[in-house]
Amino acid sequence: MMGWISLMAGVVGFLLVYYSKIIVPPDYGAYLSIAALAGLDSVIGGARAAQTGKFKRRIFISGFLTAVIVAVVLTWFGERLGVQIFLAVGFVFVYRIMQNLSIIRWYLLDDENPSLRWLPVGRSSSMVEVSKVQVGVESEPSKT
Repeated sequence: MMGWISLMAGVVGFLLVYYSKIIVPPDYGAYLSIAALAGLDSVIGGARAAQTGKFKRRIFISGFLTAVIVAVVLTWFGERLGVQIFLAVGFVFVYRIMQNLSIIRWYLLDDENPSLRWLPVGRSSSMVEVSKVQVGVESEPSKT
């Protein structure tokens, strides 16, 4: 239920911004894009935590606000130095977003996750099994 509320809030927020007449000056484009990436990273990280049962609302809200504020401050600081730090910050957020999405995907498609057996994907019975090979450390030959 909480997932549907979050999804609907995101859709409503997108529609409000899309159909509003608010125009952001181009000077604030870097700040807005980094703040959006930081927020998206926090939301996807929260979804990952919810799937593993480790979601805590206080941690999510504080992490969301901290990530957005630190990202905007780093962008501002880089702009004052004449360096486009927002590109590096954006790269880090995109990397984290993709990493969290891959973990969420792995969790959804894991054979040992009983809550999502309805997914229409191939299960391990139709996949090729890879045998596990144990690698041992050889001891030094004896000197006899």
